[in-house]
Amino acid sequence: MLTWRGRLFAAGRYHSVPLMHDPATGSWKTTDVNFCYDIYHEKSVCDYYTTWSMAATSDTLYAASGGVLLKIGWPDLP
Repeated sequence: MLTWRGRLFAAGRYHSVPLMHDPATGSWKTTDVNFCYDIYHEKSVCDYYTTWSMAATSDTLYAASGGVLLKIGWPDLP
């Protein structure tokens, strides 16, 4: 789990992207915006189904998943 900018994130099992807690509904949302796909949005580069670890800088969330380092910018989060 990771707290970043007032939001709670959890490593996903059977999700290759981190999950984000939505306090309004009390449910978990995937942070799946585009970072699992190639530049043509055709092939998924997330071959594994578990996010192993997460880290964040001031404006970017990073997640390691099966040998792939995924990143998502703060403005791209749902």
